[in-house]
Amino acid sequence: MRYYFTKNKKLPGTRYEDVFKKAFSVYTKIKKRSKRRPYVRSAYFGKDKVFLSMFWEHMYKKNWRDRTRRAHYFVCAIELLQNSRVEPLVTKMVAISFSEIRKRPSAKCGTKTTAESL
Repeated sequence: MRYYFTKNKKLPGTRYEDVFKKAFSVYTKIKKRSKRRPYVRSAYFGKDKVFLSMFWEHMYKKNWRDRTRRAHYFVCAIELLQNSRVEPLVTKMVAISFSEIRKRPSAKCGTKTTAESL
Protein backbone atom coordinates (compact mmCIF):
# COMPACT_ATOMS: atom_id res chain seq x y z
CA MET A 1 0.00 0.00 0.00
CA ARG A 2 1.29 3.45 -0.90
CA TYR A 3 0.91 6.38 1.49
CA TYR A 4 1.10 10.12 0.93
CA PHE A 5 3.37 11.66 3.55
CA THR A 6 2.30 15.20 4.47
CA LYS A 7 4.75 17.97 5.23
CA ASN A 8 2.48 19.50 7.88
CA LYS A 9 2.23 18.08 11.36
CA LYS A 10 -1.04 17.70 13.22
CA LEU A 11 -2.18 20.79 15.10
CA PRO A 12 -0.92 20.98 18.71
CA GLY A 13 -3.16 21.30 21.74
CA THR A 14 -5.39 19.20 23.93
CA ARG A 15 -8.38 21.47 24.48
CA TYR A 16 -10.97 21.82 21.73
CA GLU A 17 -10.88 25.63 21.87
CA ASP A 18 -7.13 25.76 21.20
CA VAL A 19 -7.18 23.32 18.30
CA PHE A 20 -10.37 24.75 16.82
CA LYS A 21 -8.96 28.30 16.65
CA LYS A 22 -5.95 27.12 14.66
CA ALA A 23 -7.97 24.88 12.35
CA PHE A 24 -10.59 27.55 11.75
CA SER A 25 -7.90 30.15 10.94
CA VAL A 26 -6.69 27.86 8.14
CA TYR A 27 -10.30 27.48 7.00
CA THR A 28 -10.85 31.27 6.92
CA LYS A 29 -7.75 31.73 4.72
CA ILE A 30 -9.24 29.26 2.25
CA LYS A 31 -12.66 30.88 2.64
CA LYS A 32 -11.30 34.32 1.66
CA ARG A 33 -10.15 32.98 -1.72
CA SER A 34 -13.68 32.40 -3.02
CA LYS A 35 -16.78 34.56 -3.08
CA ARG A 36 -19.24 31.75 -2.47
CA ARG A 37 -18.54 28.32 -0.93
CA PRO A 38 -14.98 27.61 0.26
CA TYR A 39 -13.24 24.79 -1.59
CA VAL A 40 -9.87 23.25 -2.44
CA ARG A 41 -8.91 21.63 -5.72
CA SER A 42 -8.15 17.93 -5.46
CA ALA A 43 -5.13 16.52 -7.31
CA TYR A 44 -6.50 12.96 -7.34
CA PHE A 45 -9.92 13.87 -8.69
CA GLY A 46 -8.54 15.78 -11.67
CA LYS A 47 -8.49 19.24 -10.03
CA ASP A 48 -12.20 19.05 -9.18
CA LYS A 49 -13.48 21.19 -6.33
CA VAL A 50 -13.93 19.68 -2.87
CA PHE A 51 -16.23 21.89 -0.78
CA LEU A 52 -15.20 22.29 2.86
CA SER A 53 -18.49 23.49 4.34
CA MET A 54 -19.71 19.89 4.45
CA PHE A 55 -16.80 19.00 6.75
CA TRP A 56 -17.74 21.65 9.33
CA GLU A 57 -21.42 20.70 9.27
CA HIS A 58 -20.44 17.07 9.81
CA MET A 59 -18.01 17.97 12.59
CA TYR A 60 -20.57 19.98 14.58
CA LYS A 61 -22.70 16.83 14.89
CA LYS A 62 -19.89 15.02 16.77
CA ASN A 63 -19.05 15.08 20.49
CA TRP A 64 -16.22 17.26 21.88
CA ARG A 65 -13.59 14.53 21.97
CA ASP A 66 -14.23 13.53 18.37
CA ARG A 67 -14.30 17.18 17.22
CA THR A 68 -10.90 17.76 18.79
CA ARG A 69 -9.44 14.66 17.15
CA ARG A 70 -10.77 15.68 13.73
CA ALA A 71 -9.61 19.30 14.11
CA HIS A 72 -6.07 18.08 14.90
CA TYR A 73 -5.77 16.63 11.38
CA PHE A 74 -7.52 19.42 9.43
CA VAL A 75 -4.30 20.92 8.01
CA CYS A 76 -3.03 17.47 7.01
CA ALA A 77 -6.35 16.68 5.33
CA ILE A 78 -6.25 19.89 3.28
CA GLU A 79 -2.71 19.12 2.12
CA LEU A 80 -3.71 15.56 1.29
CA LEU A 81 -6.63 16.76 -0.83
CA GLN A 82 -4.56 19.35 -2.68
CA ASN A 83 -1.40 17.35 -3.40
CA SER A 84 -2.01 13.60 -3.23
CA ARG A 85 -2.36 11.52 -6.38
CA VAL A 86 -2.19 8.24 -4.45
CA GLU A 87 -5.12 5.90 -5.06
CA PRO A 88 -7.53 6.06 -2.07
CA LEU A 89 -8.18 2.96 -0.04
CA VAL A 90 -11.83 2.00 -0.48
CA THR A 91 -13.09 1.03 2.96
CA LYS A 92 -16.83 1.16 2.46
CA MET A 93 -18.84 1.02 -0.69
CA VAL A 94 -21.54 3.43 0.45
CA ALA A 95 -23.54 4.85 -2.43
CA ILE A 96 -24.23 8.52 -1.76
CA SER A 97 -25.98 8.68 -5.07
CA PHE A 98 -25.90 6.28 -7.99
CA SER A 99 -22.68 7.73 -9.36
CA GLU A 100 -20.69 8.52 -6.20
CA ILE A 101 -18.72 6.20 -3.95
CA ARG A 102 -17.18 7.26 -0.65
CA LYS A 103 -13.42 6.69 -0.61
CA ARG A 104 -10.94 7.10 2.19
CA PRO A 105 -7.48 8.45 1.29
CA SER A 106 -4.51 6.81 2.97
CA ALA A 107 -1.93 9.19 4.41
CA LYS A 108 0.64 9.63 7.13
CA CYS A 109 0.57 13.01 8.85
CA GLY A 110 3.65 14.99 9.85
CA THR A 111 6.41 13.32 7.88
CA LYS A 112 8.31 14.53 4.87
CA THR A 113 7.49 13.39 1.37
CA THR A 114 10.12 11.26 -0.31
CA ALA A 115 10.52 10.32 -3.95
CA GLU A 116 9.87 6.64 -3.19
CA SER A 117 6.54 7.40 -1.49
CA LEU A 118 5.13 9.17 -4.55
